[in-house]
Amino acid sequence: MSWNHRVVRHRDPLPKKMAKKLTEHYPDGYVEWYSIHEVFYDKKGKVNGIAETPATIFCEENFRKKEMVWVLNAMKKCLSKPIIDFNTSKEIK
Repeated sequence: MSWNHRVVRHRDPLPKKMAKKLTEHYPDGYVEWYSIHEVFYDKKGKVNGIAETPATIFCEENFRKKEMVWVLNAMKKCLSKPIIDFNTSKEIK
């Protein structure tokens, strides 16, 4: 199994109380937002899991600048890859 960072699209339905007021801005009734997540792949390279929460930048115990630089560079690489839909785990762009 392998993993990397990927941009993930989330589509959340508008709350029913707000849907009528916001249809001009969200005509399909959904709010879309994007974040970077850790994505996991099976042996064939197919997505088999997406971390539920967006990725964060941290290092364990003692501050190590190298670790944070590595994570930032890995996150930067994901910007050139297709976006993955959170609900379907399929590439969309």
